[in-house]
Amino acid sequence: CFDPVLSFPDYQAHYTEFFKYVFDNVNPNKIKDVSFGEFRVSCDYLKKMRRLRPESLVLQYPYDTGSGVAGYDKTLSKELIEFFKEQLSHYVSDDKIYIWEGAD
Repeated sequence: CFDPVLSFPDYQAHYTEFFKYVFDNVNPNKIKDVSFGEFRVSCDYLKKMRRLRPESLVLQYPYDTGSGVAGYDKTLSKELIEFFKEQLSHYVSDDKIYIWEGAD
């Protein structure tokens, strides 16, 4: 399970290297399934975390806050999901990949 997936400068290169490292050390043929989900947290809890960690760039990011859940906007969310699914499909079959895509 790769969760939470985060967006940050040059995340594609960093995650590509990370997945190579993981699957060089874990036999993909022995994996039952793989899941991932983008960063999301309740708005109330995010407020508490922001007060406790005002220096955190992850927590201070201007997330969308619809439905009481803070997360990336739809465009960035789609970009992250497509990138991660494409990267993981190099190592495991698509039917083994499960994605948390948020709630509308």
